[in-house]
Amino acid sequence: MKSFLKGLALLVATCCVVWIAVLWRWQAQHRDVGVGDMLLYLGLLPLVVFGLLLALRWALRSASARQAAASVAATAPAASGAAQAVPAAAPAGPTAWCLLGHWQQTPAGDDAAALLAATQAGAPRPSPDRHLRDDEGLPVLSARVAELDEAGMRDELEQLPAGTSQSIQLPLRLVRALACLAPLLDAACAQLQAWPARFALEDAEQRAREPGRVRVLAAWPADWSEAEAAAAQDWLSQRLSQCGEPVLAPVCWVLQASRASGPELMLAADKLLDALARQHRDDLVLVLACHSDLDDSALQRLQRERRLFHSARQPKGLMPGEGAAVLLLAATAEPSLLQDLAPPPQLGRPQALRRDQSVDLPGRTQADQAQRAAEAALAPAGTPPPVATLVSDSDQHTARATELFAVSLAQLPHLDPGSDMRLLGTLTGHLGAAGALVMLGAAAAQVQESQAPVLALSLTDSHWRLATLLSPPLAASL
Repeated sequence: MKSFLKGLALLVATCCVVWIAVLWRWQAQHRDVGVGDMLLYLGLLPLVVFGLLLALRWALRSASARQAAASVAATAPAASGAAQAVPAAAPAGPTAWCLLGHWQQTPAGDDAAALLAATQAGAPRPSPDRHLRDDEGLPVLSARVAELDEAGMRDELEQLPAGTSQSIQLPLRLVRALACLAPLLDAACAQLQAWPARFALEDAEQRAREPGRVRVLAAWPADWSEAEAAAAQDWLSQRLSQCGEPVLAPVCWVLQASRASGPELMLAADKLLDALARQHRDDLVLVLACHSDLDDSALQRLQRERRLFHSARQPKGLMPGEGAAVLLLAATAEPSLLQDLAPPPQLGRPQALRRDQSVDLPGRTQADQAQRAAEAALAPAGTPPPVATLVSDSDQHTARATELFAVSLAQLPHLDPGSDMRLLGTLTGHLGAAGALVMLGAAAAQVQESQAPVLALSLTDSHWRLATLLSPPLAASL
């Protein structure tokens, strides 16, 4: 339809230009115009010019395509393609990881079960914010966590050893994001303390070997400044060392932080787990992210970038949200890890693709990358895939929803959009990198509830698309 309208517009423009030129020429020559002249110059000539333009456009596109193909063929041997494409074959080594624990804080609840219950009930949804106003003075539609200890978190940041946090003014969005993350870290550390034999260094024999470690992968929001990210890094390092005591010694923590998106963070975790599995190491991987857009500076930035939802100007803009999520992963589920736990769900190897253009740009929505990522994630499950539910961080009013339903129709046509899909973005608002982790935690809770495979599809990022198949323990071999 869009191609037809473009062709029609080109034809109309061609006719107008030719008619104006012909009429001007006739007037300049004082020519007596007959019926034959009108048919020839006002009827046939515009069509001939239109045909020549189409032929020229086709020739230019063909030449451009041949040049691009030649360029790709020349660079293919040197290009890794790991960040841009999903491997056609199943990855070597393990096909799934053990999700030992997941914790989250969102406006819809402080755990994954509450979030899933909210999706089924259809509430709460982003609502007019009581504090934030847009440039017209109207309340902004946002998703706000009801109770956060802002004062306590600000005190923690100010009491850090002399460094970055004392030299900058800590914005509200950073304080609220870390306040969302703090109780989740405490819960994760409590889980780690249940395995003292893995980390304790109590005698000479234990000190002689390398202790078990917890590899922490953290993603800070991309809009934080370097100083703000450094302050958050200092706080995280101190918080982990404190909440891990007395079981986890400081040497047990290995911390890495970045500005990665949610899919990029999960790809990094997958790569790390694969390396640990190949080296036969039993280190655990703690993946975490937090986000908040609920302060005036973040709101002004979203308005400048024309990304903020507005019913008249930006009906497909995002609604600000806040939240945090933590995932605890292991390459294998050792018996020592499962003594006090229910059998953990299996997290399939994440499959990610990057769109050529941002989904927020105007134009036709392309779902190719999301479909290919979902196809690769579902490949180990066979055909047809035994997936009972689709969980996504998509909302319902942007181009992301179009991508979501294109994937569901192509890959999972048996699912009912009303009862078999969980759209978390409609409840949580925009969560940045934390959105993908929240989605995976909710998908894991859905697996534990239904004991059936679940496809998790992350669409919240402007470019990256992530698909992962989560399975119950008995279906780990899928």
